[in-house]
Amino acid sequence: MTTAPSDAPASSTPGTRPPRGGAEEVRPGARRRVAVAAGAALVVVLAVGAGVARLAGSPSDLGALPCEVFDDPGARRPPATVRDGAVLVREAAERSGARVRTTCIVPALVDGVPGTDTTDPAAWQVDADVVVDDVADMVGTAAGLLEVVRPDAPFAWNVDVQDATGDLSVALEPGGDTTRVAVAVEMRAVEGVSGVWLGPGGGRVTTLAEGLAPLLAVADGHDLPPTILVASFPWVEVWPVRPGEWPAAELVALATEIAGWDEVARTVVSPGTPLDLTVEVEEMGARADVAQRVAGLGYAGPPAAFHVSALGDAVDGVLGSPPAGTAPPGG
Repeated sequence: MTTAPSDAPASSTPGTRPPRGGAEEVRPGARRRVAVAAGAALVVVLAVGAGVARLAGSPSDLGALPCEVFDDPGARRPPATVRDGAVLVREAAERSGARVRTTCIVPALVDGVPGTDTTDPAAWQVDADVVVDDVADMVGTAAGLLEVVRPDAPFAWNVDVQDATGDLSVALEPGGDTTRVAVAVEMRAVEGVSGVWLGPGGGRVTTLAEGLAPLLAVADGHDLPPTILVASFPWVEVWPVRPGEWPAAELVALATEIAGWDEVARTVVSPGTPLDLTVEVEEMGARADVAQRVAGLGYAGPPAAFHVSALGDAVDGVLGSPPAGTAPPGG
C-alpha cells in the first residue's frame, strides 16, 4: 500500500467534491446554464454556416456578393438582378478557363450625383475584367461572354477581355460579335506592335516598328471604335477618317518620312476636308524652313492641308504648293 503524499488535499465532506487547483466549486445549476448556452451557440454557428452555404448556391439571396461593390460613400448592396448579372459573367469566364474580377458600381455616385436611387438596377453597372493566359483563346472567351452580356439587361455592362500582360485589351459591346476581338488579336500579331487597346468609345494601337502600313492593312475596312495608330520611332499618329476608313497610304507614308527629320518631334494625320497633316517641330525658328521643305515634297495623294507648329503657333500650307506667307524657293 502506497502512502499518500503529504501535500495531498484533506478528505472532503461526504457529498461534495474537492475544489480543483484551489478554484471555487461550480454549482450544478450553473453548469447546466453553461451547457445550454454552449449548445445554443453551436446551433447559431451551424445555422450561419448552413446559411452561407445556401447563399453561395443562390447568388440573388441577401448576403451573397458575386462582385466587389465600389467603395464610395452612399454605396448600397446591388439589387438581385445586378448580382445575378455578375454571376453570369463570372461563370462564362470561368467556363473558358479565364480569370475574372467583377465590380458593381453606381456611376452616378462615383460622379458625385446626389439623390441616386440605388434600389433601381438601372443605376448600376457591372464591370468585369477577364484575363486569358493564351491569346489564342481570346476570341472564344469573348464569344462565351457575349452570350450573357446582353443589351437588354436592366443595368449597364463594362466588360473587357485581355491577355495576361495587359498589352491586348478589348471592350465587348453588349449584343455585338467577336469581330473587334479578332481584329485586335490580328493587329497584336503584327511585327513590332507593342500594345492594342480597343475601348467602348475609342482605341489605341502602338508599334515600335517604323511605319504603319502593316497595321493599316489589318485595320482597313473594319468597324472599329475611333482608334489611333501610333508608330514610336519615328513618332507618327494616324486617326481614322471614319469607322473602317483610313487616310490615304500616300499621306501616311509622307508623314512617316517627315517624322524622321531631325527638327521634327512628331507628325499627326487626322481626318477633315481636306485631310490634315500636323508637323510638330522642336524649335520655333525651324517652322518656316520645315514648312518650306514639306511644301516642296512630291505628293500624289488626295488633297491635304498641313500645319507646321511649335508652341501653339503654326505655318499653314497645302501639300504640293508653297505654304502661306512664304516665298517659293528661289523667289
